[in-house]
Amino acid sequence: MSATQQKSALSRLVRERRSIRSFAKRDLSHELIVELLQAAEASVLSTDQVPSHRFLLLASPEGKAKAASIVMDAYSEQGLYKWLPNKLNQLMADRIAQIPAFLIAIAKDRGQKEREHATVSAVLQSLTLLAWEHDIGAVWNTESFMHKPSFKLGVGVQEDERIVTILYLGYCEKVPKTKPRTPAEKKLTYL
Repeated sequence: MSATQQKSALSRLVRERRSIRSFAKRDLSHELIVELLQAAEASVLSTDQVPSHRFLLLASPEGKAKAASIVMDAYSEQGLYKWLPNKLNQLMADRIAQIPAFLIAIAKDRGQKEREHATVSAVLQSLTLLAWEHDIGAVWNTESFMHKPSFKLGVGVQEDERIVTILYLGYCEKVPKTKPRTPAEKKLTYL
């Protein structure tokens, strides 16, 4: 493939990738996720850069059930869903457990929070683009429940760490149509 073809393929990949909220009922290979994550980190981190982040993958049936339980506990801690009948709470937990994989990005809570956040975000952006080539979609979750003590304790976040985001991963069941976007020129200010 020529350099021009590679640029064209990359441009198309960036433009076509979408957030996926509807996943096929198909397991993701742990090996594939690790391979994509390693490639994503290699594209972002320099060889002498020591990563100050880690990832937690919940993709086994037990892991996803644990994730659902922890999410529901955090929702309870927020006061959400506490007035709903148990049957509806269980329905919500079951729906969460059907997500094929949860990749939780955890960063050291050091003095350079913005830099750490940017690094993890760049790795995850590269991961989502690489995953898209395998028909694997993703959606970023930054809901407030991930900062609740019960959630952090449940996934093993240490005192000197914080959760950056949770990436939901799975094979695409349905790719949403492109929505109208604000042109970049309207967001750009010239000085």
